[in-house]
Amino acid sequence: MSRKSIVLVHGSDMSIPDGATHRVTAFVKALTEANYNVHLVIPKPKGKVPVELYDAKVHIAPVTARKAWTTYNPIEQIMRGLTVLQIAKTIASREKAIIQIEHSLLGGLATLIGLKDFILDVHDILHASPAYHKAIQRLAYIMEGKAVNSALKIIVVSNVMRRFLCRQWKIPREKIVVIPNGYWAEKINHIKSRMKDYECKDYFIARVGLISEYFNVEALIQLAKAVKDVSKVLLIGDGVLRPYLEYRLRKENIKNVTITGLLPYEKSMEMIMKAQVAFECVKKNLTTMLAFPVKIFDYASLEKAMSLAEPSEVSYIFKQRDAALVSETSNIEEFVENILKLLYDEKLRKNLGKRAKELAKEYSWENQGRRLVRFYESSYLK
Repeated sequence: MSRKSIVLVHGSDMSIPDGATHRVTAFVKALTEANYNVHLVIPKPKGKVPVELYDAKVHIAPVTARKAWTTYNPIEQIMRGLTVLQIAKTIASREKAIIQIEHSLLGGLATLIGLKDFILDVHDILHASPAYHKAIQRLAYIMEGKAVNSALKIIVVSNVMRRFLCRQWKIPREKIVVIPNGYWAEKINHIKSRMKDYECKDYFIARVGLISEYFNVEALIQLAKAVKDVSKVLLIGDGVLRPYLEYRLRKENIKNVTITGLLPYEKSMEMIMKAQVAFECVKKNLTTMLAFPVKIFDYASLEKAMSLAEPSEVSYIFKQRDAALVSETSNIEEFVENILKLLYDEKLRKNLGKRAKELAKEYSWENQGRRLVRFYESSYLK
């Protein structure tokens, strides 16, 4: 029997593999498998959308998605957001459907066209983002406040984010549900099975993700210098800071860093699988503190030993479970020392990798999708 219709609306490029893409894909997949009538409204992607979306009704808005690593254009972002939201509003009215909005800023824009009582999925908080001018940050703060206050229910990625929303905008705790990010268990298991006989012939450490405003370039520079005689450094991704990073590498005459550019998810995971150590190093600000980084669970599911210099709840969880070496974002020296410890101590690498793998089992995208279904099942929304 067909159930309630749900319209998910997302304003970014669903063909680019990142945390938001994986989250939306996991949610759409879980809801369609639970027999909900799912509509997904998105801007025109640059490439192919994930195959997991094929069972949903995907509506392509007549606006082009922004590349994940380009500089923010507020006017373009607003117009794109209003376009996808207007289509979602029309579909929801016709289908008598629930609207689930993927992102706080998009939720703020939704209030401008009269939408309210929607489900708001908050991936991150952007009003403190260094990508925005101060005036835009103030506007973003207003829009994010409108979004969380107008939503019927709010889904967030971390307990830290729930506490922030309660404190900052006086949102009742019971209005907020925590569904963390995760990793693709089935895809990871397939990659591990395919590479079970792989023999490492080269030593390198690796990171996957955007080289964005949050990336700690100074930490990367110091890391590359420290490991130049024992290991290469692989950065899998692209971003607005890539030209600056490449300039710094040339200036410092650093030759052991390779930047691959954006790669498909499976290829990225294959390369992480081959690495001795995986790492993350970002700057500390509101956005990174409230986030729940997907890549760390990817690393963990591949049984990688990790050095983490990032301030989110995820690092705290891994530190408490003794599943990674964690340092303060400001302590570059300790971050680099942790990498060297892991490179020189195979037993430590294996022990941390095993504990990380066990911890990650709790956080698969498949599990998180089922949590979203239970959220709908347990309410009057079914």
